[in-house]
Amino acid sequence: MDDGSAVQLLQAYREFAAAAPEDVSTATATILAPPAEFVPPPLIGAPVLAFLVGHFGDQTEAAEALAPLRSVVAQAGGMDLVQPMPYTTFQAIVDAFNQKGGRNYHRGLHLTGFSDEVMGPYLAAGRDIHSPLTQGLVFQNGGAISRVAEDDTAAGNRAAPFMAHPIACWLTTAEDAYELDWVAKFSAAFAPATTGGTYLNFEPGTSHHDLLAGFGQDKYSRLVELKGRWDPTNLFRSNHNINPELAPAV
Repeated sequence: MDDGSAVQLLQAYREFAAAAPEDVSTATATILAPPAEFVPPPLIGAPVLAFLVGHFGDQTEAAEALAPLRSVVAQAGGMDLVQPMPYTTFQAIVDAFNQKGGRNYHRGLHLTGFSDEVMGPYLAAGRDIHSPLTQGLVFQNGGAISRVAEDDTAAGNRAAPFMAHPIACWLTTAEDAYELDWVAKFSAAFAPATTGGTYLNFEPGTSHHDLLAGFGQDKYSRLVELKGRWDPTNLFRSNHNINPELAPAV
């Protein structure tokens, strides 16, 4: 598929995601086609664009809600693998990409939107995937996530409608440089659409700047105060650490 056709698919996905009911959860993914029974042998190992969709409710309602995107994929000649499954199966649908003992590096970048400007660079990064375990994900947020007020919990950036989530996974140290560079290229592809905020569960960085990107200054200051009060010796520190030494003197 050429870039123009792939961009049109992404645009159709964006329209679908905006109009879909909240029972629908969606994401896009760039991956290398896996050696699965449903993949034509000539396509195995080639970069492909995928849509991940889930509907959490009645099957009849699910069929109606997902029909617009399935129709677009069918018209483009894509494979439709949508089927009823337990939630636990859906939750683990990409687990095969995360092999035990593997190496990995990833990011969680909140986006102002899934703009036309980033679609071409996103697809270009997808073509540069080297490891069959690496994925380039874009999650749709919104819904119940965005209805929680920004200051109600420590987790911030709830208003962002999408999140870019590059997951580089590989098996040998010889691949380290390439995979780390790939994550940097993927992140740069989305630079025009990033809010500056990050999802810390997906972020490798633990610097002061990284923490501020996840929490924001006001909430970070409140967390420092709480840490100084309840964990002044910094016992819980193997994380995106809030340093109690930064708490104001009492």
